[in-house]
Amino acid sequence: MKHSLSLDQVLNFIQKTGMTLGPDERKKLLQYAQLIRLWVKRQNLISYGDQQHLFERHFLPGFFIASQLEPTADTRLIDIGSGSGFLPVILKIIHPGWHVTAIDSSRKKCLFLTEINESLKLGLQVVHQRMETFRTDRANYFDYATSRGVTNLSELWNWARSVLKRTGRLWVLKGGDISQEIAVLHTGGVKTKIHTADISWAQFSAYLRGKFLVEMEIENG
Repeated sequence: MKHSLSLDQVLNFIQKTGMTLGPDERKKLLQYAQLIRLWVKRQNLISYGDQQHLFERHFLPGFFIASQLEPTADTRLIDIGSGSGFLPVILKIIHPGWHVTAIDSSRKKCLFLTEINESLKLGLQVVHQRMETFRTDRANYFDYATSRGVTNLSELWNWARSVLKRTGRLWVLKGGDISQEIAVLHTGGVKTKIHTADISWAQFSAYLRGKFLVEMEIENG
């Protein structure tokens, strides 16, 4: 079996990249991992294979995305298709002052996220709703949207665009060949930029070497 990174290894690496994580943040991340493992025994939150590589496949991508964003004191972010919450929870722990919304259509996942939110006292907004219906009442509200690639890029962009500010951006973690998806976005006037893990991240994680972040915004936004 491939070597599995520990939480300490991930957090020690993260601090070397310049992110500041105090004892309280470390404690919350450990509590989050413990709650995931507790719930996995009752609900199929993540696959067995992912359980064995929890910190590399799920915690580390959240830190990677955080390293690319430009934080401000009053940032508003929505995570689309949050699932078990790896992106919104980690981003909220790193940036407790941000207004972070996690939205998912699965009642089971939202119940888990609600317990995480209450146990860790995060102040996360958990929304059990389909993005298609939620977006109608939050126009021009969010600075960022994020996703782990729950559907194709065009559909994600259509969902995100109606709730993002004019200068807002969508960040999606993807793998594989998405050249056709990118081409469709370009025909619709969407500017894209691909971010790959730099050498330090890539050397640390084989998982991240196979992934990249797609950043999307309106052309001349």
